[in-house]
Amino acid sequence: MTFADTLKSIRKEKGITQEVLAHKLGITKGMISQYETGKRTPKLDTIKKIAAALGCNVNSLISKETITDIIQEGKTEQAQLEKLSTFYHLSTNEIVDLIEQHLFFDPTNDNKEILDLFAKLNLHGRDKVIQYARDLLENPKYKNNLE
Repeated sequence: MTFADTLKSIRKEKGITQEVLAHKLGITKGMISQYETGKRTPKLDTIKKIAAALGCNVNSLISKETITDIIQEGKTEQAQLEKLSTFYHLSTNEIVDLIEQHLFFDPTNDNKEILDLFAKLNLHGRDKVIQYARDLLENPKYKNNLE
């Protein structure tokens, strides 16, 4: 699902009009419309504000397609990569690798729980989860064969 589709779906699910969301964000209804039709993709900072205004997690709005759109539109320079790096607690090189390989989590119902749980962890807990996931990948029994 694209960012545009996801935004529109969550906004409607929450019973919020484009006008109300625009007012909460301090932007025009037309800008919300452009986001929802895919004519424009907001910067990561704006996506965070949208998530807060909708009362949802950023991960429920953002997907690998959204990240790719942000990069293709030239909105992700070093500063944006650093923000993604900080948000996901990965190096900027790891972020770029994930984007290039299209391995960013797509927040579907199947992995929403793990993303929500991860978001509740402190930095030490997140580091432990990442290390455990890396350890699991060393075992072919747990490795996804799509690579």
